[in-house]
Amino acid sequence: MRLLAVLAFVAGLILVPAGAACACSCAPFEARRAVAEAEAIVAGTVVDVRSTGGQWDPVVATIRPDQIYKGAPPRDTYEISTSSNSAACGFEFVKGTRYLLFAHANTGEDHPYYAKGIDLATLLCSGNQVLKAGTAPITKADLPADLKDADTLLTALGTPTAPPSPNASPSVSASPSVNASPSANASPPPNASPPPNASPSASASPVPVAPVSSESPLPAMGIGIGIGAAILLALILVLRLRRS
Repeated sequence: MRLLAVLAFVAGLILVPAGAACACSCAPFEARRAVAEAEAIVAGTVVDVRSTGGQWDPVVATIRPDQIYKGAPPRDTYEISTSSNSAACGFEFVKGTRYLLFAHANTGEDHPYYAKGIDLATLLCSGNQVLKAGTAPITKADLPADLKDADTLLTALGTPTAPPSPNASPSVSASPSVNASPSANASPPPNASPPPNASPSASASPVPVAPVSSESPLPAMGIGIGIGAAILLALILVLRLRRS
């Protein structure tokens, strides 16, 4: 593809006597060759096109990819440069249009389709195809109706990979709610002691109990018996004294 691009570029620089540039002339599109020679192949939609200078300076298109078929590292967007002039085989990007783009790496050489700091470049002769709007892997219905090599192209492209989603975020595990109340069926902690036996209700009336004297009647009875015995002995002594 590089040899064809250089030849096309040289042909585009040949000026006619009137001073107008000759149009870029490309060889017929060959699907297998285009896939083999491209260093990166992506399907995506143009979200921006900017100029880097004057008429012969390259333009840079920003592509939002939806399918990656070859070589391109996963990114949310790609920047691809091309010549700003069709006579130098520049590819015309239209903002909002979806394309299948065949790109090659920027070698740093002095060409009108290489922009400083942009990794990828493409040409009018690279084999780029306008696609129907969408984001799914390309089908024959997405390709131009007049593309005779459509089936061969789809076979050569193979299975694509989807680029990373721009809205994807790392999963964060949910934290428990601060205000969450404990479950009614929650079991007590391991060291919790069993509840004490239920006490009678505070509102229940107490059962009346008869007072019990702290003094026992037995000591008083013994004292009475002793006194009676002493009196009886005294009387016996008195009677004996009188008899004598």
